[in-house]
Amino acid sequence: MKDQLSFKKTVALLYLIAILLLCFSLFSCKENSNSTHEDSYDKAITILTTSHPTQIIEYGEPIGFRDRLPVKKISSITHEALTNGSEEYERTVLIVNDSEGNTVITSDELNIIMQLVESCKLDFFYIGTSKQDTIKAYGIRNPDDGEIIVGEQQRSLALAFCRFGSIPVFIDSLWTDYDADQSGDFAAENLQLEILLTIKYYIEQEN
Repeated sequence: MKDQLSFKKTVALLYLIAILLLCFSLFSCKENSNSTHEDSYDKAITILTTSHPTQIIEYGEPIGFRDRLPVKKISSITHEALTNGSEEYERTVLIVNDSEGNTVITSDELNIIMQLVESCKLDFFYIGTSKQDTIKAYGIRNPDDGEIIVGEQQRSLALAFCRFGSIPVFIDSLWTDYDADQSGDFAAENLQLEILLTIKYYIEQEN
């Protein structure tokens, strides 16, 4: 009788241990799944906010980055607005969204931007078409007098200047009408991702 009771207790104990181990295993799997589930967009944000702190400044129409990305929104372009607090970051990036053609940038404001770009104190992304010729007229080009061009037959919808060492690299056709058409309903997020991956690329080239 005692042996049967002891056997039942042992079975019950082993059953309880098995249940606890199963619960722990399921919890661990869930935690690991949640902690590692980052897409390219989230991984880029992690790098720009932790590994290589980058200040993102937004001017013009809303871009709509994910909430995880801290963005400093400014209502006017001044030297102070673009440089205040920049010493706390490895890189400062200005993104001007003029995709609807309604964002106002005066010649003085553009001079401020391009002077900071030329001195490698600012990365500059311009989304839109109406001011591309004016921006290109500043004549900042890569050392070989060339440009990074993607699809020469495609219409450029965005361009950029990114610091690489002691020079600003000019990127023409960062985003094109072909890219937008191919992205369909995901065009806005894919453009955001393209910007973040470009910044990440030039950070990695310097480290």
